[in-house]
This record gives sequence, C-alpha cells and structure tokens, in this order.
Amino acid sequence: MKVALLFSGGKDSSLAAYLLEQMGFDVQLVCASFGVNDNWKYAEESAEALGYSFEVITLKHSILDEAADIVIQDGYPRYAIDYIHKQALEATAALGYKVISDGTRRDDKSPRLSLQDYRALEDGYKVEYLPVLRGFGHKTINRMAAELFEINEDESSKINKGDYEGELRTHLERMGLDINKIFPAHIQSRVISQRTKVCQK
Repeated sequence: MKVALLFSGGKDSSLAAYLLEQMGFDVQLVCASFGVNDNWKYAEESAEALGYSFEVITLKHSILDEAADIVIQDGYPRYAIDYIHKQALEATAALGYKVISDGTRRDDKSPRLSLQDYRALEDGYKVEYLPVLRGFGHKTINRMAAELFEINEDESSKINKGDYEGELRTHLERMGLDINKIFPAHIQSRVISQRTKVCQK
C-alpha cells in the first residue's frame, strides 16, 4: 500500500520514511510549498539521497496570508505553523492517497495536532492518518536518525530545508517584520545521505 509522507528533508520526516518502509508501505514523499522560495529543492535532494519518490504540491497563498495574520496576532509562530501543517495534510489527503503521514513526534511543540484534528482529517477525507513517530521522543529519534543518516544541523535561520518555517519567515520579512523577534532560535536538521541502505527499491 502506498503512503504519502509530508517531507521536509529533516531527520524526523526522513526517519518516518524509513520506518514506514519497514512496515511494508510504498513511500511517496510530498513537500508542500507556497512558491515563495525554492527551498523544496533541498527536500528533493534529501529524497534522492534516500532513494524515495518525491513530489511537490503547491498550497494556496491565502493559507500563507492567514498564517502571517496568526503570527502577527500571537507574536510567535507556533499556531501559524500548526495551521499550515493541517492545511498541508488536507491538501495531501485530497490527492487521493488512502494513507498519509508526517514526521511529527511525541514532544513536538509545533506542528502539533490534537485527537480532534486526527478525527476530522480521517473522517473528512476518508484516509488513514499514520503519524509513525508520535510514540517517540527527541532523544530516541536523534539516536535512530544518527545511526541511519548523515545529517547537517544548524540554527533554523541557517539550515536549508523544505519546510513551512522557511517560507513563512521569508513572507513575514517581505512584509517588513523583524523575524528575529518572532522566531525563537532553535536547531533544525537536513539529511544529506544515508549511512545504511534505507530504501530497498
């Protein structure tokens, strides 16, 4: 059975791809983009390094505008990224996949979906939502990913990957906002190669 996995090129979504394949799924990586920049290319490079099929889906710019409004109202990006993630999952489900997934983990602050969100997604789109990392914490994920992948890590504003935060940062910056006051400094990752053979295709 095929599963569509939202993919940024980071270690979480890369590990999710590996685990889904071990479960017997045919993994299709999906990167959601607004077309604000071409950061999706970094996710594509990671997908190629791991040997998985990859596609880009374009989200409506109105979603990015709404996310920007949420950031401006809140003063921080957490709920804006949650909102974009839900929209990206819905857009992926609308492609006709029967099973969809992502790289969210147990201790993620954002993006984070509630049980109500799970049910709305599954019932509304008649899909199975399989967040395969939700039982794992960051220590376990870091250990497993380090065993499987070569990983670049850096402060979030410096790492090149295909995630929502990069496009949201660019959009807010173009609006004249000081993104350094909005986004807390944190470390992000991008997988550049595999240490062991991840994909059996």
